[in-house]
Amino acid sequence: MIKIKYLFFASSIVTFVLAANAFGQDASDREAERNRRLHKTSQASLRTGSSSVNFGTISGRVVTPDGRGIRGALIVLLGDDGPRFAISGSLGYFSISGIPLGEQYSLSVSHLRYLFAVPTQVIKIHTDITDILMVGESNID
Repeated sequence: MIKIKYLFFASSIVTFVLAANAFGQDASDREAERNRRLHKTSQASLRTGSSSVNFGTISGRVVTPDGRGIRGALIVLLGDDGPRFAISGSLGYFSISGIPLGEQYSLSVSHLRYLFAVPTQVIKIHTDITDILMVGESNID
């Protein structure tokens, strides 16, 4: 079991408990690619009474400065409806789907062995975003 404490803001700490093998599986890369293909041509729509809420997907890659994928990075998307999480696969790919469109979100990345020059960014999602790139420098000498 792996415990990760993540500081959202100055007063909010969330602890994630992950299975010991969560960082070592390639399934998340396959799942991220599948989600990219599924959402590239369509968007899910949920009918609620007389209004419609559209959903989208964000996906991208966590890499080193020379372009190698970083496995096991924790990606957190924080919005009004709560946090959503992804862990990058062995090639660094991640995907988060089912995100209500038209909202503003805080997107963060963290990893025990890497530091990120821009660990958190604010994004507004109007459609699927498939080209997010997060670059991390090793913090181990």
